[in-house]
Amino acid sequence: MVLHPQGLVPKGSEMGTTIASIYTDTFGAWIFPVIIAGGVAALFSTVFTYFDGQARLFEECVVRLKRDWDTAAIRKLLYRGMQVVWLVAGIAVVYGLPEPIFVVQLASVMALVFSPVLFWLTIKAVKDNFTSDFERDLLPSKVQFAWAWGGTISLVGLTLYVLITKFLM
Repeated sequence: MVLHPQGLVPKGSEMGTTIASIYTDTFGAWIFPVIIAGGVAALFSTVFTYFDGQARLFEECVVRLKRDWDTAAIRKLLYRGMQVVWLVAGIAVVYGLPEPIFVVQLASVMALVFSPVLFWLTIKAVKDNFTSDFERDLLPSKVQFAWAWGGTISLVGLTLYVLITKFLM
């Protein structure tokens, strides 16, 4: 919406410099270090959060599904293994998919496809992992679970609609 009418169609790693040049043309050269600092902070915090958080989430999900793996040694292997997978996948994306627009589109489609699965897993985790009377008293009501299932089913429908209209029509 902004770049194309101005004749700016960045390729590959030019995206950051193109956006930075728009700001420096508008506000002056003094804004460039601010843009770089903000970009580095945003990227670092996002990568750090995902790199650590996804590995912890994976580790916890695996030991909940396979209870006999709930030992410190196996947990450490799962955590570090997932970090290696993320590192290899990140390098593969950077070198294998150099077009930033395609990467964003691919990530958006993957997020749309996997969201209903994550919703279902979340509902299942809440319903199945609270066993004591105290924990059961704190569970969401039947209406709230129905609302969650309705949202999940709606998301499945929306996902199917988007995939069919974008890729099959």
